[in-house]
Amino acid sequence: MEKKVDRSAMESNFKLIKDVTVVVEFMWQQPEESLMRNKYAIADLTDDSVDKLQFVFYREEDIIYNEEINPIARKIELSRIIGRNKVVGQLFDTAVSPSWWSCMWLNESIATLFGVYTINQIMPENRMLDLFVVQTQQESLRLDDSQLMNPLDSEIDSMSKINSLFSFIYYIKSIEY
Repeated sequence: MEKKVDRSAMESNFKLIKDVTVVVEFMWQQPEESLMRNKYAIADLTDDSVDKLQFVFYREEDIIYNEEINPIARKIELSRIIGRNKVVGQLFDTAVSPSWWSCMWLNESIATLFGVYTINQIMPENRMLDLFVVQTQQESLRLDDSQLMNPLDSEIDSMSKINSLFSFIYYIKSIEY
């Protein structure tokens, strides 16, 4: 069974992607076209983290938002995916090398904050930065009482330890500091 995709919803989200890219290039004084401009939405893409050869791939379901049927929380989620995971991620991910793995939390937290800040600049009426502060503070307080997490800064000497750095808990706690 073929899925029907709302093309107008997809087009408005690609406009958001373009707007985020322009703001990031301006704020960071990047040369025009320094961020990848070849962006594609692919249905049923299993690994949306594959951004190679000057192409950025989005899972189609990650960037579809229809104002008539989706809740506002979906719009917030979509803007975070676009802002942090893709556009701002291109800028920050290039600065990290394997020798910096022990400080990965810092890179990720700054990129996350900058992604939210960028979206807030584009859509100030949504007050994304205010929401981000409240959500982060609440989650951080909850995690203070949790035993699920290791220290933010630690020696990394194996691939399994590198993989453990990409936990959502680390993003939340690193932003608090």
